[in-house]
Amino acid sequence: MGILNSGQDAGASSSKTSDNGISKVHVLFQRHGQAISNIVDFDIPGIEGETVTSAQLHDIARTGRGYLRTGVYLPDGLTQFGLDMSKVFVDSVVGNGIRLDNVYMLVSSPLTRCFQTLQANRPAFQLVGPFNGSDGGNGAVFCHPGLQEATPWPQDFPAAVKKVNGQKTISYVNVVGGNSPGCGRVLGETEVDVTQMIWADNVPNKWETLEARFKAATELPSLSDIEEAVQEGRVWLRDMAKKVLDAHLRDGQLGTPKMVVCIHGGIINFITQDWHCNYVKNSNGDWGWRGSAALKNLEVVVYAFESLTDKDARLVEVEMDEYYARTLGNKYYRHLGSETNAVYRNADGSLVNQKTRHWKFIQDKADEVQGFARERKRVLEQLLMWTGAEDFLNSK
Repeated sequence: MGILNSGQDAGASSSKTSDNGISKVHVLFQRHGQAISNIVDFDIPGIEGETVTSAQLHDIARTGRGYLRTGVYLPDGLTQFGLDMSKVFVDSVVGNGIRLDNVYMLVSSPLTRCFQTLQANRPAFQLVGPFNGSDGGNGAVFCHPGLQEATPWPQDFPAAVKKVNGQKTISYVNVVGGNSPGCGRVLGETEVDVTQMIWADNVPNKWETLEARFKAATELPSLSDIEEAVQEGRVWLRDMAKKVLDAHLRDGQLGTPKMVVCIHGGIINFITQDWHCNYVKNSNGDWGWRGSAALKNLEVVVYAFESLTDKDARLVEVEMDEYYARTLGNKYYRHLGSETNAVYRNADGSLVNQKTRHWKFIQDKADEVQGFARERKRVLEQLLMWTGAEDFLNSK
């Protein structure tokens, strides 16, 4: 349950730290738009990510056509529907002549779908302060690997980057997207300029080589390793919040300073240490697992750090705030702490242990990827190191 309240609209509230040490920097976690990994299209024959072959990859790369039924193993990126979702989000926010104010920093998981989402959503934010450049428009997006998804599918590792004349790009095979039959129709290759993705200082990219990527994808993850990586990301995020607060106070700005963090529906549970997954009620009255994400694509929750100094960098959800409800609208703004239907009890009254269920899901997916690697090692290597259709064809 949230314990923070601005006392007035967040856009006009005091930026000072309260007496109990709670930071007034608001951290807005937004789930990315619809990604290739989110599509499910079993109505039309096509390629299934779990069984994709080199021949199928070659055909898509050569023709730019085809159908995908599922995409969790394919190179990461937003569907066309996902890109269009951001246009709707921006229009919804700025339609009344307003933008989300006092956004000092854009932060992302290092995965493509999050970076793309933030870049597309930028017009909805009033970007201020030194981290956005003097004109607020240099496109910088800061990232930390502790914020990336915990599942070991190929699309859950930072994409292999192609560097040409100082420009950094990634590419992926785009599809129509949405939720209707035909959503998996291939549209061709999409290239994303990630030159403005700013990696956290002194944090190595552990996935530079094929050997490192393959090892990370095929080793059974440790819960303690995931939690350690996430804590490093959370502490880094808290340190950035300190810098944001310093800049806000130094410049004498009014209102609440904000950071917008584009995140994944699963890893946010580890980051906030506040589990909200997705379930469906079985015929016996118990709750069955549906997925790790309670947040739908582009939905936003608002947190703040409990303290600017504690070693765990704990986050707490900000109390329901009319400013966010008005600016973002009920379509996008969620306050999970006030949603009674987010608490799941089985027929016998027992509370569903959401963290345990989530961890089992991660383990199950790790087993699945290990099986994929045993059967199609070469395909997994190609997916992990994908830098574009042309490079793929030339490597054949």
